[in-house]
Amino acid sequence: MKRILTTGIFCLAASMAGAEVPQEVIDECNEVNSDSYNNMPECLKEGVVAYEMLQTAIQDEFYGPSAHRVIDGCRERNETYEKVWICFEQCCRTSR
Repeated sequence: MKRILTTGIFCLAASMAGAEVPQEVIDECNEVNSDSYNNMPECLKEGVVAYEMLQTAIQDEFYGPSAHRVIDGCRERNETYEKVWICFEQCCRTSR
């Protein structure tokens, strides 16, 4: 499973060159970086990757709908998609 996710991350990163940024990520970056927009490019990049990885995790080929419960729990404790993804990934590692 780790190999599949790692491969998925590389494929996702390669495809990001022409990817659109989801409105949720834009809104999040605007909120988090409201006082300084210097970090906006990095926030958008990391947010898009995390958003796409979370969307991939809930697909049937990976964790399926059961991932929603873990993602929701991570969302309650974290404010950005990047931190939610890190939380989800750590939960998945420790549950093996």
